[in-house]
Amino acid sequence: MNYIKVMTQTYRPRRGILWLLLSNAIGILAFCHLALATPTSPSYVPGTQQEFHFPSIVKVQLDNGLTVAVVEKHTVPLVQWRLVINAGALQEKEGQAGLSNLTNHMLLAGTNNSDVFTLSQAFDKIGCTIAPTPNFETSGFRGTVLSEKLPDALSLLADVVMNPAFPEKYFSLFRRSFLGQYEAQMRDPVNMSSLLFQAKLFGGTHPFGRPLIGDSLSLTSLQLEEVRDFHTVYWTPNNATLILVGDIDAKTAINLIKDRFRAWRQFPFAAVAQPDFPSPKSISIMLFEESLSKTSEIRMGNISISRSSPEFIPTLLLSRILSGDVTSRFQRELQVKRNIPSRLECAFSYRKHGGFFLVSGYSRATSIDTVVTVILDQMKDIIKNGVSEVELDKAKEEFLEGYIQRFQTSGQIMQDVEEILLYNLSDDYFERLPRLIERITAAEVQQAAQVALDPERIQIIIVGKVEKAAKRLVKIFGKRVKVFRKVEQK
Repeated sequence: MNYIKVMTQTYRPRRGILWLLLSNAIGILAFCHLALATPTSPSYVPGTQQEFHFPSIVKVQLDNGLTVAVVEKHTVPLVQWRLVINAGALQEKEGQAGLSNLTNHMLLAGTNNSDVFTLSQAFDKIGCTIAPTPNFETSGFRGTVLSEKLPDALSLLADVVMNPAFPEKYFSLFRRSFLGQYEAQMRDPVNMSSLLFQAKLFGGTHPFGRPLIGDSLSLTSLQLEEVRDFHTVYWTPNNATLILVGDIDAKTAINLIKDRFRAWRQFPFAAVAQPDFPSPKSISIMLFEESLSKTSEIRMGNISISRSSPEFIPTLLLSRILSGDVTSRFQRELQVKRNIPSRLECAFSYRKHGGFFLVSGYSRATSIDTVVTVILDQMKDIIKNGVSEVELDKAKEEFLEGYIQRFQTSGQIMQDVEEILLYNLSDDYFERLPRLIERITAAEVQQAAQVALDPERIQIIIVGKVEKAAKRLVKIFGKRVKVFRKVEQK
């Protein structure tokens, strides 16, 4: 797919650079709300975590290959459920961006037994919520229902999954809707910066570098038959997991699922070969001018570790050391020492098939060059010199504070059960995690930084009023800086 045509409708390079990126609709990381306070020593005392036990998970695999996991939680008469399909945008071929998302949504457009209005009314009548959950590595649905209405909810879900009608008129409607969403995102500096970053980081040939909802090229060319084929191949019981958490007896729940989903037939499928991630040779900085912006959106990052990496747990602390509260490195260097108004957060996006490191946020437009250099300097310093024991203890304190309380909600338990199943973790993993965190050493955090951070090849996207900062960045980074100006629409 030629991605150049998409962006040149809106931007062109100032210095004759005919280069382009397309975007990728990935969720944008939330910004930190910083408290202006003087840094203090942490009060964390190792080994003081209260013991707790993660709820028991009852797991079975049905004859048709469907994996079922049930967690009993008899606090309120509700059941939260989640159907996970182990296929998403990662299974799309080039030119099919948005296909997985379209398939997921089209399943709610009616079945062979109920049109879209009858289906919607049936869910409303029993008070069951249902929402599509398309993503890069998974698809599916999630919802909540009263315990007594669970049998009805499972019947409706089974009909949705096994008997989709895929009406042509709703396919056209969804395509227009997602095309409108994509175009709106490309007009918004916040969304656009994240979309451009993903495209720059992964490239247009890898599914992670293409938009989750599709783009102006793919959404005008995708056909309904492709949706039907995607559903046939990947929405199969041997590629699915159904999770229930709430006020339900596990044995009863499993019997209900066996009865409702016994007609769901397996379909053999082969894994889709994925292209390698790009390997940039140096830093790349791309600035997109939005002259009316008083601040500039910043996205900086590199391809990084997967969820199964041994550096996973140390990076949970590393991200907090870099951008936690006002005592963290980025905020201390920018807010406290230099008085630069900015809100930045860094985090690792851990995926099964490879993740990435991202610094996201915004800053005063005239200070962008300083922000970029400070972030790079702090990354390099941790790689070379490591972290202090004070920093490490503060990060542990932040992570462990209130850790047990997060398991009071069915929603959090649901999320953790899904992670246990998706990444093949032990059932007591989240029970053991606080102890694993406590044992992390400063040397392990430095080792994680050396593996997971790549400041010499970091990719940077900046959207905003970039004119003055661009000149200073060019002086520092030379030809690695590319500046694009907006083309006014007539």
